[in-house]
Amino acid sequence: DPAKRSSVTLDDIKARFSEDERQKIAKARELVELSSEEIVYQTSLKHDDGQDIHLLGHAKTINLSSGDKVIIFSFIDITAQKNLEENLLILSETDSLTAISNRRSGEYKIRSAISDGKHGMFCLFDVNKFKFINDNYGHKAGDKVLVEIANCMKKTFRDSDILIRIGGDEFVVFAPDANDKNIATNILNRLIKNIEKIEIPELDGHKITISLGAVMVEAQESFEQMYTK
Repeated sequence: DPAKRSSVTLDDIKARFSEDERQKIAKARELVELSSEEIVYQTSLKHDDGQDIHLLGHAKTINLSSGDKVIIFSFIDITAQKNLEENLLILSETDSLTAISNRRSGEYKIRSAISDGKHGMFCLFDVNKFKFINDNYGHKAGDKVLVEIANCMKKTFRDSDILIRIGGDEFVVFAPDANDKNIATNILNRLIKNIEKIEIPELDGHKITISLGAVMVEAQESFEQMYTK
């Protein structure tokens, strides 16, 4: 707040950084004391309104005319740039039509989950007669089908489950918490019932159905192995 600037102390500024960020700045100070080079790093602090402010930090040594050495720290607010980067990352990982994970990011998330020791249900399904829908009712109607199916997936599965549109009318789910066949079966039955409720006026009463396969993942397996099973 500009009204507070004249009374702000160094301790006030330090208090806005978390302990981890203070250690990062201390490390930058150590590095700049050992080197004549300018040190550049990223950090963040809390604003008065509680928002995180992302900063690009610079630290460099200056020799004063008195012969003393001082370290100057400067910061540039890069919050807008960081937010843009985060939004671009989300866009790159998301299927643009259905707003669930695309194949590349979805496969990575599943591999990471399995590497972390998470096991559960791997499910693959596609839409029956999807070509018939596109050919007879148009691609806009086909797109609506895919969007509604993704909505059913979001309604059926947990936030911790990985939902993927592989491409076309093909979808994958990895549900780490569904680590029992009975639980998995109940979840899939719920998914099928939700999909059966889809009503799209452009389809003139045509009902959406899916063909589905699922396996229980109990060991380290690749995406390709689970997909083939």
